[in-house]
Amino acid sequence: MINNRRDNKFPIIRLPFLAIEEIFKTMHPIEIINFLMTSKRAKATTKNMTFYSKYAIGLGIDETMGIAILGTNNLEQMEEKTAENDGNILRSVFKYLKDPVEEWKHVCKYVLDIFKKQTIDTLTLYMDEFVDQNVSIIDFLRTNVKSVNGCNVLQSEEENDVDEHGAYLLANITVANELNSHLQYK
Repeated sequence: MINNRRDNKFPIIRLPFLAIEEIFKTMHPIEIINFLMTSKRAKATTKNMTFYSKYAIGLGIDETMGIAILGTNNLEQMEEKTAENDGNILRSVFKYLKDPVEEWKHVCKYVLDIFKKQTIDTLTLYMDEFVDQNVSIIDFLRTNVKSVNGCNVLQSEEENDVDEHGAYLLANITVANELNSHLQYK
């Protein structure tokens, strides 16, 4: 008799809480996020874990939407490309679907919840990449992020008018340490 069940998988969720906690300590942040997104039960289990946040979170909005998790030895970036940059590994872990902004918000929410972050270490925002979504992105940040340590506000093309969005960002986001603005005000 052939058994079609998947008995070759290790049932992490069925382990006692302390065992699951020890497994999570050995997991990479990207593995934790991937695990969280596998099922509702995995999401609930992950949210019950306590992660002492040794990771810095960076958000980037340019031609791709990115989430960087900076740890002790490496940088993991959640975007569509894979590359190596100054010895830091950029690994592809998430492909965006039809609406990259909504998918980015969805994953951001997971990352902020899992690592219990209310302050983003770095926000880099090209205001003219997703002009129609700027207000939505800023509103998302305002409701999910207490403050930003370092903020880089840029625009790709001088002729793009993003003055109102730049002002809206500064009115709605608390920048704790450093603000770099490279906007061409009209």
